[in-house]
Amino acid sequence: MNHMLNTLTPLIACAVLAGCDREPPASSPGSSAPAASARATHRARDDARVAVEQYLLEGRPREALVITTKLVEAEPAGAIEKELHARALLADAMLGPTEARAVGLDLAADAYRSAASLDPSSAALQHAAGVALDQSGRVRDALEHYRRAAAIDGTNPQYSLYAAMALRRLGETAEALRALDVAQRSAPDEPLIEVVRSDALLASGDPQGSLRAAQRARTLAPRDLEPRIAEARALRALDRAEEAAESLTALPHAARTNEAVAQELAESLLAIGRAEAAARAWEDSLEADPRRWRSAVGAAEAWIAAGDSIRANARLEHARALAPKEPRVLEAQAKLNAARRATAP
Repeated sequence: MNHMLNTLTPLIACAVLAGCDREPPASSPGSSAPAASARATHRARDDARVAVEQYLLEGRPREALVITTKLVEAEPAGAIEKELHARALLADAMLGPTEARAVGLDLAADAYRSAASLDPSSAALQHAAGVALDQSGRVRDALEHYRRAAAIDGTNPQYSLYAAMALRRLGETAEALRALDVAQRSAPDEPLIEVVRSDALLASGDPQGSLRAAQRARTLAPRDLEPRIAEARALRALDRAEEAAESLTALPHAARTNEAVAQELAESLLAIGRAEAAARAWEDSLEADPRRWRSAVGAAEAWIAAGDSIRANARLEHARALAPKEPRVLEAQAKLNAARRATAP
């Protein structure tokens, strides 16, 4: 890959960026030098885009950013260049250190939004901007772009589905359910629509409806984890936490290490007074990926509930190392401090 970058660098600097001070070569009478120069410029841009795609595929966003920054400087009104730059920024944020991620996600979201403004007729680009804004925590702005995408292409159920998920997170459950109905008209057998419907119905105070939607999702996708989790959540809301725990415990160990599965399993186990088993569920998730701060703090909270302050403190130290400013980490520390005071002689 380095040889490609070395070959591209002078082309990017001269042809793409018009950054060379030297005069263009003299042309013979009757030649079409301007046309040849334009073709060379287009080839250089195409090669640069190929290099960016390759770097992103290889998980090397910093190298991609070197090229996309220059592409954007050369074509500030180019939607393609802006979108590539946004993708590189997003990849860099996701692969970078946790403490710098929020800033990186904001930069990527702004870049995506800028790209979307340059090509307002592209549903895919509006949707991508929505996803980036969503990841940066700007859910209301994300919803705006999801809705734009759905307005441009009403046949793609993904756009209405993502709008529904954003509406659910904003607490607008009635609107979320309407958006799900729109999505389902184009994709009647999509299990994720029923999973989101289950969550929205649960939030609206209809646990029975939530359970029915989750069970429909399981029928449509019996091997998927999301329907299983949704069903367990609805069961727990119906005071059937033991059934929920049994359902998730029956999954293979590899599936139980999924963080979302571990969370629901731990919640169900805590609901039936099995705090140590809940802590073990979180521990399995953390063992599968030690970078999961939520699993670390979940384990800490469960160990607090189990009365084991030593293990709770160890997991809190792990969580603080990964996400020292997260409110949930700070809240867990306060819980541990209170538990220690309560048991102090």
